[in-house]
Amino acid sequence: MKILIVVEEAALRTLLRDRFQGCGFEILAAGSGAEGLTMAKQGDLDVVLIDLHIATHNNAYVLTMLQQDPKLKEIPIFVLSDTGDEEDVN
Repeated sequence: MKILIVVEEAALRTLLRDRFQGCGFEILAAGSGAEGLTMAKQGDLDVVLIDLHIATHNNAYVLTMLQQDPKLKEIPIFVLSDTGDEEDVN
């Protein structure tokens, strides 16, 4: 299974990558929304994990682009967040 992780924070990105690789998953890791979109278009992905807060690209834009691409729209997307703000989560 190939997972794309899109997280700007390097420490969290490394932690997630190492944890999933340790479980036998193939990992692609992107530090920005733009990089994540590029990797998504190049890879045969099974799952995308994306941070709710992406400073370089609005997270809604990245999610919309993934969902509108005919080759990517069927890939499950899991949104990660460390926010406790109910409005952000919604």
